[in-house]
Amino acid sequence: MADEETRSLLQEWEIDACIVERFRENGITKDLIKDLTHDLLKEIIPSKNIEEFSDTESVSSSSADENISDDVAKEYFQKVKRQKCFIGKKTYERALRPNVNEIIASTQQGRAILRGYKNKPLSREARNDIIKIIIDSIINNVKGRLNSDDFYDLARGIVEIFPKEDLNAYYVAPIKKKYSQNNKSTSMRGKLVKKYRNRVQRVKRALQGCSESSDETTSISNQSSKDTDTTEVIDQSG
Repeated sequence: MADEETRSLLQEWEIDACIVERFRENGITKDLIKDLTHDLLKEIIPSKNIEEFSDTESVSSSSADENISDDVAKEYFQKVKRQKCFIGKKTYERALRPNVNEIIASTQQGRAILRGYKNKPLSREARNDIIKIIIDSIINNVKGRLNSDDFYDLARGIVEIFPKEDLNAYYVAPIKKKYSQNNKSTSMRGKLVKKYRNRVQRVKRALQGCSESSDETTSISNQSSKDTDTTEVIDQSG
């Protein structure tokens, strides 16, 4: 069955919900998308959804529909190919990162939580500790910003270790306007996302404060240098 990561990717490509469902029904995951053949894409993409992929006017004959579906499949296949290198690069980068279990086990506090887990929901304190451990590790060791796939992987990792936890408490995927019930888009959210954003903002403010402090120190130093030069000139004149 296609996973949440695959669904998010298809939605980012603005693929119609009907086709997203077809991918789910056929068990096509993000990893399998890269290997889809032209003929398989033709089977997956129904002719009734071709208006999303092509500006070609609809025609009534079945042969014309088949030709349009063929063109649509080619267009979509090219789109998948363009994404292949990007997906491969991101997958490789994520593979190099420590998994959630490794991150938690890398700290004394995390190991204590792992040892004390009794297959029941975590306490609020333990949950907050887990989130802090993970986000601190990510910020300190991962270059670049996290995207929706990254947050989903982290949330899924937590639930795999602590099965009684609710994945949606840690991460909820963004929803595009076209898929929302109130016709408004919503950004990704959840405890991991909130903690990450707060930490990033704190780091930015700290860096900004250091920069302002450095500028102020430089200004004072320059002014002190000017005062010293002036004093030296006065002393020499005496």
